[in-house]
Amino acid sequence: MQILASAAVCILLSAGCSSDKAQKSGSASSDTSQHGEQLPGTNGAAIKSNAMGITAVVESVAVIDDLRYRLFVRIISSDSRTEGMETVADSSRRMVLSPEYVLDEQGKCDRSNERNNRLMSLLSAKSGDRITGKISLLQAKGWVIVDARTQ
Repeated sequence: MQILASAAVCILLSAGCSSDKAQKSGSASSDTSQHGEQLPGTNGAAIKSNAMGITAVVESVAVIDDLRYRLFVRIISSDSRTEGMETVADSSRRMVLSPEYVLDEQGKCDRSNERNNRLMSLLSAKSGDRITGKISLLQAKGWVIVDARTQ
């Protein structure tokens, strides 16, 4: 008799739980549809620049070809002036940067551009060289250096 009563209680509890889940999931989907216009990212959001100035020490340069390289640096300081953007540079944070060149009409690196020449000069940077520049985070490329000067 007790076994029968226990089984009946279990059945009633499991039926009650499943109907609660159905009600909760139905209300969640209706809440989302009612408030979808208030969710972040559903409207045309403005894109903010995420460029920031840095001062860094070169640790090494991995040359890929006559234009492409990976610059391994240790950040000394950073200056992010974009509202709401965190600075990336904790003291002594290490980063890997790739050059982001200005392109000509054919989509190739414009070798006559002064900024590109400064970026190309980093191909010959030595460990311990101190640089100042601007970096940016690009979705497809990761961290890139968009301008630089050696000190």
